[in-house]
Amino acid sequence: MHYKFDIKLTDHDYYEFNKCYIQHAPETKKLLRIFDWILPVISVIAIIRSVIMGYEWTVIGIMAAFLTVVCLAAMLFMKAFALFNLKVLLKIQRKKGKIAYSENSTLEFGDESFTETTEEHKSEIKYSAVFKIYEYDGRAIYIMISSAAGYIIPLSLFESDEEKNEFLEFIHKKTNK
Repeated sequence: MHYKFDIKLTDHDYYEFNKCYIQHAPETKKLLRIFDWILPVISVIAIIRSVIMGYEWTVIGIMAAFLTVVCLAAMLFMKAFALFNLKVLLKIQRKKGKIAYSENSTLEFGDESFTETTEEHKSEIKYSAVFKIYEYDGRAIYIMISSAAGYIIPLSLFESDEEKNEFLEFIHKKTNK
């Protein structure tokens, strides 16, 4: 069985792809956990240094309260901040006329590999190179070829859930993922 998709991506599609990456990829989860610990450790070091240098307890208390609020805000809003930065980056890329994805492409799935064809290039990817497959939020299927690179197939390209499920069964069987 073979599949062919003519894909037209938007900035929103690319944003959702990166949102999925930020929320689900082990690498970003690890980075966020590390960052969750770095600020509190730096804050504790700053407070200990202030005690050693003999600052007044009132100043130390105010500094500790401020650093606690900063740490909690960073922990709570880091993902939102990353997504905001992504939106800004997309606007900058669009303004410069050089976006990080192909707006129009064709994905063809054969027996041994799949091929992406765009105006700029054509690439063949062996199924063994597939890292992970996500069906994300009822919007798209993401076929990841690394932890940060992949292909987006909007679910709107499927005429029915049955067709989508047949494709997912096909791609899972071919990739063993």
